[in-house]
Order: sequence, then C-alpha cells, then structure tokens
Amino acid sequence: MPQDNYQSSGVHLTQALHRRFVITWWATVSLLLPFAFLIYSISPLLSDNYLYDTWLSSQSSPPSQDILIIEIDEPSLQWFGRWPWPRDIHARLVEKLDAAGASAVVLDILLIESSRDSQQDQLLVEAMKAHGNVHIPLALLPERTSGAPFRDTLMPIPALMLAAASVGHINISLDSDGVAREVVLKEARDDVIWPQLMASVAGIPAEALDTTPVRIPYRGWPKHYPSVSYHDVLEGRLPESFLKDRIVLVGMTALGMGDRYNMSLLSSELMPGVEVHAHLLDALRDDNLIYPVPPLTGAVLAGLPIIMLMLLAWWLRFRFMLGIVILLSGVAVVGSLFALGSGWWWPPSASLIALGLAFVVIVWRSQATLLSWFEQELKLLYREPPILPYRQVLAPNEGGKLYQQLQSLEFALTRLVQGRRLILDVMHSLPLPIFILNEDGSVLLANRKAVMLGENGERAKPVQHIKDLPEVVSFEEEREFAALWPPTAFDGEDSPSVLTGVVQGRRW
Repeated sequence: MPQDNYQSSGVHLTQALHRRFVITWWATVSLLLPFAFLIYSISPLLSDNYLYDTWLSSQSSPPSQDILIIEIDEPSLQWFGRWPWPRDIHARLVEKLDAAGASAVVLDILLIESSRDSQQDQLLVEAMKAHGNVHIPLALLPERTSGAPFRDTLMPIPALMLAAASVGHINISLDSDGVAREVVLKEARDDVIWPQLMASVAGIPAEALDTTPVRIPYRGWPKHYPSVSYHDVLEGRLPESFLKDRIVLVGMTALGMGDRYNMSLLSSELMPGVEVHAHLLDALRDDNLIYPVPPLTGAVLAGLPIIMLMLLAWWLRFRFMLGIVILLSGVAVVGSLFALGSGWWWPPSASLIALGLAFVVIVWRSQATLLSWFEQELKLLYREPPILPYRQVLAPNEGGKLYQQLQSLEFALTRLVQGRRLILDVMHSLPLPIFILNEDGSVLLANRKAVMLGENGERAKPVQHIKDLPEVVSFEEEREFAALWPPTAFDGEDSPSVLTGVVQGRRW
C-alpha cells in the first residue's frame, strides 16, 4: 500500500475510533441515567439506611427538660393488677398532675371501649375537663378484609373525645428493614383529617401539616428522656415541683405490653412508642424534622454524578477514571450527609450503584473499542510490504484472542524496530550527508555525515531546516539553491519526491 494511502487509512481509523468512543460514552449515559432513576425510585436501600442511622447516632442532643414520661412499667402492673386498669386510676393520675401544675397530659393509651361501670368513664371525663389540656390517641388500622378503600379507625369513646383537648393518630411507619424512622403528620380517613397526636400537642394546626412522611430525628437511644413510674406518681413519691409545667406523656413500657420499635440498624434495643412520641414532640416544637427530598429533585440529583463522570472522564485522561469515580462517590455521600444536616434526606446509593456500573461499562466498552481499533491497525500494517522478509509464528490456540493480538503486536514492533535499524545502518554507512525532511523542510533525521556537516562545516551550526544548509556549506549557486524550497515537481511528475537542484551542471 502506498504511504499516503496508509496515512489516510490511519486518519480514517482514528476518526472512527473517536466516533466509537463518543457513541460508547453517550450510550452509557443514556442507559445508566434511567437506571439511576429506577434505583432511586425504590430507595432508600439498606446501605442508605445504614448511612442515615450512622449519621443520626452521631447527632445525640439533650432532651427538652419540660418533657416527662410516666411509665406503665412492671412495678405499676404488679401494684394495680393486670391490664386494662379501671379508668378511675387514670382519673386519679390526671387529677394528681392537674394539682401539680402539669402543663399538658398525653394519655398514650387506646381508650376505645366503654367501661363496664359507666361511672369509671365519667370520672376520667371529669378529670380531663378539669385539667383542660389532656390529649388522647386513636389508631388507624390496615385495610378491612372486605376490601374497603379506607382503613378502619379505632376511636376513643365519644365522651372522652369530647373531654379531650385534642385527638390524633399515633401511627408510626416502619421501613422495609423494620426500623421506625418515619411518621405521617396528617392522614385522611372517610373525609376526616386526623393530625398526628404530637402535632396537636405541639399546637400545630392541621392545615399547616403535610401528608408526606417525615423522619424523626431521634435525640438519643432508649431511656434518653426522664421517666418515672406510674405507681410512684400516684403514691405521691415525687414532689409537685418536679411535675410543674411539664408535658407529661403516659404510656406502656413494661415488657410484653404496648408497642415497641427498633429505631436504628445500629442497635437491637427497642424503644417504647411513648418515647418515640417524645422524640417526635421535641422535633415538632424545635422544627427540626427531616424531610425527604422531592422525588423529581432526588432523581435529578441521582443522575447528576453520572453526567459529571462522563464529562470529567472525557475531559481528563482515561487513567484518572477510577479516581474520578471515587471522588464523585465521596461527593455524593458527603452531599447526602450535608443535606441531612440541613434537614433533608437524599439517599445516595442509587448514584453510587450507577457510578460503579458506569465505571465497569466504560472500561469494558473502551477496551473492546481499543482492541477492535488495534486489530484494524495491525491489519493495515501487515498490508505494507516488509523491508525484510519475516514469517510470523503464533502459538496456536494459546491464550485466546487477546493473547494472539499481543503476539501480533510484538511481531509488528519487531518488524518496525528491525526495519528502523536497517534504515539507520544504511544511512549512517553512506559516505554522503543524508537529510530526511518533512513537508515544510524541517530536518527529521540525518545521518552521521550530515550531523558532522553541521558541526564541522565552514560555519558550524546545526542544520534544523533545509534552508540552513547554505549557512554551513558553500554552494556555487547558493541563491538558486535557497529558492528551491518548497520543492516543485518535474515535468510529467505529480508531486516532488526529492529536493532537486543543479550545482556545477549536475542535478541532485
């Protein structure tokens, strides 16, 4: 193949290689962006939850001093008997708290059935009215087996609802890993809006609440809030000053009684529901709940590292790809933690998974593209007539295609090296100075005689361009020689192949 054809083929292959790289790059983007969005749509993953719980466990803060938990614990059950207790006992507790000056009372107890003795209910109603700021819960149950579109609601008896300062639901959402992290602050059932009980206690109107689940920023592990035994309060073992101006939450803490929740993957210790509500109440009053990033914003953020990876990997060198992936992964994790510190939760695992896949796909496809290009280049090289006869001997069926290509590369390099050595040896052995030039006349290669000509000539100076030659060697027709570059073709020739001139009647 003539050299100009080989060069044009090389340019064509290089352009084709560039096009294939571009196609690989953007095909990866177009495939992985929807994948990142899909992964984000099922987030948070277990890795996200571990990251969230780890961050939250490092953010321990003291509880509000005006929140007190009255525990229905084992000693209280031993004293008052098995559950449920007569409601006059709860009435006495409310009266006790009213006399001590408790600012609010939350009975975290489902009072959904009337007592056999209606007088018991009446005593509790009167005690609640006398205090004036007693809050009671309702529960929203799963769907009925009849397939009704709304869930059943376990309501307190009407008399207690009328006597209560507010009624709210106490449902706590569990994530797929069984950890209680979220709560819905407002739910609608049968066209009735039910706020979360702690939102009512905090004085937040239902109109200001949203139906989007929010995350509870736990301030610590179980037993973080001050608590006293139900029995101790009724027996008067606490001074009234200890109860004054307190928001008192009354709920079950005895083992095997009431609701208990796992509040972190980092611990197997369960937290009673009444204490979960204490954490929620603190967060509502301090306005530091953790809100999920809106789905569209979160999906865009999940795909952003993929786009950045493509741009940076294209702009920087390919060998920096792994470092770029690690850097962007770190940015995604740090960004998620920074958002958590600002009260927003964005799970980063979708981006991390997509970045890892992008790295694997790009490396795989880029190597495949390079190997294909390399194979075509070798084929072009083999079409060139060799300077010396060679016979390539490959190990049959050894090492697979990649190994065969490496052997071909070694053979091609051997051809090039030996051919170059032959050319240099021939050039250096010639008794005449030889210069090899590029198209603009710059000297690319010179033999020993040519180098010595520049070093030891009449006016010693390295010959870097053909026009420097008259400065180191005297010609009889120097002016005519200097005007000979760029060379022109002889009559009948398509292009000049050598620099020609006429000196002393000789053509050279």
